[in-house]
Amino acid sequence: GGGIVTDRNPSPSFSPSQSPSQMPTVSYQPTDQYRQLERNALIAFFESTNGEGWSETTNWRTSAPICDWYGVSCTGGAIESIYLGGNNLEGPLPTEIGLLKTLLELSLSFNELSGSLPSEIGLLSDLLH
Repeated sequence: GGGIVTDRNPSPSFSPSQSPSQMPTVSYQPTDQYRQLERNALIAFFESTNGEGWSETTNWRTSAPICDWYGVSCTGGAIESIYLGGNNLEGPLPTEIGLLKTLLELSLSFNELSGSLPSEIGLLSDLLH
């Protein structure tokens, strides 16, 4: 008769009880093509929200790495957060915001944004706030 054979000495596997230092790490390294896409999305964001009128624009639309643009924070080269609260942003969010796939936090409070949120913001599956 054929029965189910089980391995009495299973190989080690990941369990949620492991401490963070034992967890496998995944490093995200964006490709040059993706970095250009992010840069274009941020430029569209700048232009859509009246970037010329922002209170602070350090490095925006320059050749500086996007992680050095005012209000943009990165981890491992991937955009993690955008903090532009109280920076005199005006206008709608562009659809290109949905291209920032690694974005976890988007803080735009105390600005004069208008219009509805673009549906593309739903593509940001990792967005926390």
